[in-house]
Amino acid sequence: MRNPWGLAILLVAGLCAEASACSCARLSAQQVIDRSETVFRGTVLASEAVANPQGGIGLMRSRVSVSEVSKGSAPKAVIVESVNPNTPMCGYPLVVGRSYRFGGTIDATGRMHITMCGMVPLNGRQAR
Repeated sequence: MRNPWGLAILLVAGLCAEASACSCARLSAQQVIDRSETVFRGTVLASEAVANPQGGIGLMRSRVSVSEVSKGSAPKAVIVESVNPNTPMCGYPLVVGRSYRFGGTIDATGRMHITMCGMVPLNGRQAR
């Protein structure tokens, strides 16, 4: 006889994984640009996993060389931080050597925080 608890556990686990997945309001690329202080194209030079200073899920920190600014101003290099994309949160996977369009605010330390919600409309979905 089959174990009825096995199916129940799989069903609950599947629902929990779905509930913790990233969910974004649908935005067009233009809406992301309009809401961003700075928009630029840049190439990822290096990426590393780092601890989140507030605790919880770790961050991916990437050094990005800015090649073209289309809105606002940006230094020649920006540190881009994202929640680690290997988690069910809203991190966006950046690949070293690839060029992306970035939109958001660069803080006083030269850092920009990104999520899938802003990056997908600007660049599309990337393979994880």
